[in-house]
Amino acid sequence: LIRAIEPLEGITAMLARTGKKTFDSTLTKGPGNVGKALGIYKTHAGVSLMANDLFIAADDYEMDIKLIGKSKRIGVAFAGADAALPYRFFIKGNKYVSGRPVV
Repeated sequence: LIRAIEPLEGITAMLARTGKKTFDSTLTKGPGNVGKALGIYKTHAGVSLMANDLFIAADDYEMDIKLIGKSKRIGVAFAGADAALPYRFFIKGNKYVSGRPVV
């Protein structure tokens, strides 16, 4: 689950898809906004990432590991003890991160 992205390109299209009028950190904050901004909808559920229906690109960017934070998951209390596992990763201080990460 991708909970947030920092848009670098395609902002006009993202604004149109989300129905938002202005570009700010809420454009892609939270999984619902990320999906809308990227044009990913419920109809894509179950689509193979190996198929041609979605395009995922990689680049050679490498993040300084010191900038990556981790915390317990958010909104999954139903998962019992697993909810406390540090399976949430984020870029420290990034304004697009939803919730309040515990570093």
